[in-house]
Formats: sequence, C-alpha cells, structure tokens
Amino acid sequence: MIRRWPGWGLVLAFLLVACGERTWTRVVPTEEILRLEAEVVDHLTVERSKHGLSRLVVDPHLADVARGHSQDMVQGRFFAHESPRTGDVGDRLVWSGYAAKIARENLAWAGDVASAHAGWMKSPGHRLNLLADDVSHVGVGIVRDAKGALMITQVFATPLRHPGVEEMAQGLHRDLAARSGGRLARERALDEAAAAVAERLRWPVQDRALADAVAQVRRGDLGQRALRVQVFGGENLERLALPDDAVTSADRSYGLAVRAIEVGKARRAALAVLLVGD
Repeated sequence: MIRRWPGWGLVLAFLLVACGERTWTRVVPTEEILRLEAEVVDHLTVERSKHGLSRLVVDPHLADVARGHSQDMVQGRFFAHESPRTGDVGDRLVWSGYAAKIARENLAWAGDVASAHAGWMKSPGHRLNLLADDVSHVGVGIVRDAKGALMITQVFATPLRHPGVEEMAQGLHRDLAARSGGRLARERALDEAAAAVAERLRWPVQDRALADAVAQVRRGDLGQRALRVQVFGGENLERLALPDDAVTSADRSYGLAVRAIEVGKARRAALAVLLVGD
C-alpha cells in the first residue's frame, strides 16, 4: 500500500510478504549519517516502549539495504517504495541475501529526523509499521539530497530462521522411529553410505546423478545387501517430511544423511538421502 502526502513531510508506508529478485547497491555512511540514523532508532525505541513493545535489534544488513534505496531515490529523483532499478523492498532484501519472514518499510523526505518521526506517527500506515509486533529487527538508511534534505528509509523485518541440518535430521529420525513403531535400527554403515550419496548430488536431483551415486556406494561392502534408496527435500526449509512409503513392514535398518545445498542467490535447498534395508 502506498500513501502520498503533499509538501515537505512526504511519507510512505509499505507492508510486504512477497518478494522478487533484482539488484542492490551498498552505500557507505558518513559519521553524521550514522548519528542521524541512530536518532531515528532512538525515536522508534521510545515510541515502542510507550506501548509496551520490545526494542528492535538494529541490523546492519537492513541498514545497508535501506541506505541503498535512499540513495537510489535521491539519484533517480523519485520517492516511492517501488524503484525502476531495484524493485520493492522484498526484491532488495532477496538480492542482498537477506531471508525475511516478513518485512515492512517506511519512507520519509524531511528536513530533520524529528519531523520525519512526527509525520510517521500521524499516519496510520506508518504508525502500524513502527508499532508492529511481528518484526524483530530494524535498519535505517539516510541520504541527503542536493538541497540537504533527508531521504530516510526504515526497513523492519523478522529474519527467516531455517532449522539447521542437524535439527532436520533429528526430526526425521524421530519420524522414522514413530512410523516404524521403534522397529527400525539406525546403522552406522548405512549412515555413511547415505552421506556418500548425498555428497554427490545437487538440487534438483537428476536421475542419472542419483544412479551414479548409488552405483558408487554399492561397489563397497553394501553391494550384496537389498537396499532401497529414497531421496527427498526441496527449498521449503521449515521442515523435511518423510515420503509416505519411507518405511515398509519388511524394513529392519536404515541410514540417513541430510545436507543443505546452495541453489541460487539467497536460495538454499535441503536434501535428504534415506537408505533402508532388511
């Protein structure tokens, strides 16, 4: 949502849950700019404290993204959340490598920090962003325009925390135990074989690559055993889910390996290899 107000205290508010992928520029701040940005954060902290809200963590990465947009607006002579060069705040976060669950953005073009903050608090949209309880981090970026006015970008976000590889593996071990009624025994040799297969794969998994990886493992001591190989995963890193046919009544032992794979700019996939046998 974009709102415009005529005059010196021009402000915009934006709430984002989706994002794309374009470009991002880092701007090195001066000592004066760092002081002004800290002043913006101080106003924010006081306002949130009045309403019983927690202090937000000042995030240097978000500040870099915010400064980049302020600089882009000054150089491009526009005032908007959507930039013809960098897209919206989601695009900027993604391209800079910041994974966010949710992001909010406030903009102000004002003569000083106090005026900018006062304008935000008088606007329902900006006030909502300032007092949001679904964000944990904030970054402020300020750039002066040719006349000395402050172009201010405030980016609020909650970083998207993905479970670590070990956490995902432990979840799968628990699921396997529950699915088999405790019948399956974890076998070290199968763990090592699953890890060897996983190390040879990329995401998305190609059938030929999987066949070659399994063939390589079968050249060792496991060549004579009847084993089923299952590979699953994806770019949803919240949780890995076992395939419906992961376990049969004949299975007695298993090995598991989980690894994270970089698949693009600020994108990761989780890959799991499960070996089950008699």
